[in-house]
Amino acid sequence: MINLLKNAIEAVESDNHGKITLTVSKQILDRISLHVANSGQPIPPEVLPHIFIPFFTTKASGSGIGLSVSRYIMRLHGGKLQYSRSKEGMTVFSMVFSAGQP
Repeated sequence: MINLLKNAIEAVESDNHGKITLTVSKQILDRISLHVANSGQPIPPEVLPHIFIPFFTTKASGSGIGLSVSRYIMRLHGGKLQYSRSKEGMTVFSMVFSAGQP
């Protein structure tokens, strides 16, 4: 969660009207999702296939391990970390949990 929020903050830093939203939803009976969305620049299509690869980064000072480690932690807990775009054009990273998990 910390990494997703940090990335969202960095994505909207240069935009005085940047927006970050946190929402929780229950998709189906046993799935709960926490969504971190931001209105920053979208991830370029040519970059998307690489965002979860360890050590891949587009940031000058980035290490490229944040999203890959975040996804790994979610998998260890039986969950998923997913990327999507909202109807409003926001970048969204969702942490998807089974209801019986911490």
